[in-house]
Amino acid sequence: MLEELNQIHASEELIQETLQYCKDNKSSGRTINNTETNSARVKGITRKINRWAVAAAACAGIVVMSSGVAFAYNQVTGESIFKAIYKVINTASSLNYSKGITDNNGNSYIYDNKNNVNTTKTDKDLTVTLDSYVVDGTTANFLFNVKTNDNTPINDVNENKIPIIARDGFADLKISIDGEILNPSELSDPAWGQIRVDDGSDPTFASIMIDIHAPRKNTLVGSVFTFEMSNYTSTYEYLESVDFKYSNVAEMLSGQTLADDSSVSGDNTMYGYINTDIELSPGNMHITFSDKYPDTYIDNAGYTLKERKDSKTFIMTIVPENENVANELLNLCFQNTSSGFPTRNNINRLSDGRIQIQYAADTDFTISKLNDGIKTNTNNEHLSNLVIKKYLSDEPSQEIICSKSGSFTFNCVLNDNENVITTNTDIIVNDPIYTDTTLNIKTIAISVTSLKLTGYINIDQSIYKKFVTNNVYSPLITMKNGTSFRAGNKCGASWNEKTVDENQKNWQAEWLLPTYIKPSDVQSITWHGATIYEAE
Repeated sequence: MLEELNQIHASEELIQETLQYCKDNKSSGRTINNTETNSARVKGITRKINRWAVAAAACAGIVVMSSGVAFAYNQVTGESIFKAIYKVINTASSLNYSKGITDNNGNSYIYDNKNNVNTTKTDKDLTVTLDSYVVDGTTANFLFNVKTNDNTPINDVNENKIPIIARDGFADLKISIDGEILNPSELSDPAWGQIRVDDGSDPTFASIMIDIHAPRKNTLVGSVFTFEMSNYTSTYEYLESVDFKYSNVAEMLSGQTLADDSSVSGDNTMYGYINTDIELSPGNMHITFSDKYPDTYIDNAGYTLKERKDSKTFIMTIVPENENVANELLNLCFQNTSSGFPTRNNINRLSDGRIQIQYAADTDFTISKLNDGIKTNTNNEHLSNLVIKKYLSDEPSQEIICSKSGSFTFNCVLNDNENVITTNTDIIVNDPIYTDTTLNIKTIAISVTSLKLTGYINIDQSIYKKFVTNNVYSPLITMKNGTSFRAGNKCGASWNEKTVDENQKNWQAEWLLPTYIKPSDVQSITWHGATIYEAE
């Protein structure tokens, strides 16, 4: 018998009865709801399984569903499947530097020099392990793994309650260095933060990265860290059904003639993320999209290039049936049915009383590749992943303290040798695209976590971001094993500069790396067509 089913403390006879019920009904090919089961004993087991936050056993396409996750059982192979109803998207997973990186050619680089700790503490609900740490000067990163003891999901989830798992962490966290308790403020010195960095593929597991910066110290090597943590917390987006009448937005618009830029006034391409005067003109559609608002209808919809430069945005206008409904409709959103995330570019009320809502694939984390410099036109395929919901922005509290509230204490001494390569150089970079840009690089510093350059720069400020921080323009690092990757990650780069005179600037830029590295593993660094570093 399956281990997962045993964990709900049901008898094998009762589980087999549930499985047999599925088998007897498999020819119908339908989903069995808990209310459809005729056997009180079967109802009992499904209730117990639902309390465990998984669905009842399944076979041959028959699944007893509960909200959040589905549990399937293959009677032929005896395999179990534990599956979230949404594809979990964690944009912070790019910050899991310990996993290494694979380039477009399939070459992989794995950092094998992290300091393994593997100290484990267990409470009634959770097991927490201090996995490892990396120290880089006055910065230290600690990786903690969290696992539920009974294999229940860490996050509660259903179609209207979506976890933002990047924000998971311990609500009560106290950190000290050599006995000094740290202030969690980002503006303090030292400062720290925590973020969940796993990809969410295992609903019973999470990895929490704690970053600590102590610039007042010369180094964190040799320091003693203490962590006291409790109350594992999850943050959720809350949605509400509006009784949407279609399976998706694309189906709703099937057969309609969509508007184009000739129907859009105004221009927001210089701003992109804020409301300006862009407005879709009234149209001839009359689509009632919601049973909850039977006299409200969509009058126009289409695509425009006037909202976002170089990529199309979907735009739609709604005629509300009364003033109260108009105010409610300002909370509408599109829900991506693959990730569950609510998404909308802008929503506002026009001067004629219509509600205008926009969606851009570029702003949807399941699709967007803007950090790679790739623009995405919103199209019908994207709309086929969307439904219309109401976003509960006024929910009293979006912070849910899970029942996993055990207290855990860890001590860790940072016994490590810093590994930094600093090179003095005198290289002139003349960018082949931005021909008025020149850069004189004076020093290059490669560490476990970052790349830093200093020198003098002469650049038009309008193209500064592209020259420095955009991933497609950032330095290309090639390792000795052939793996190549860009400096910077989805969080971009940090840099600072100060003016020397009106034509030249004393300049410094720093990029975080998408993986931890051994600086001695770097073969070369190229930037804007120039090789700025070559290993001896």
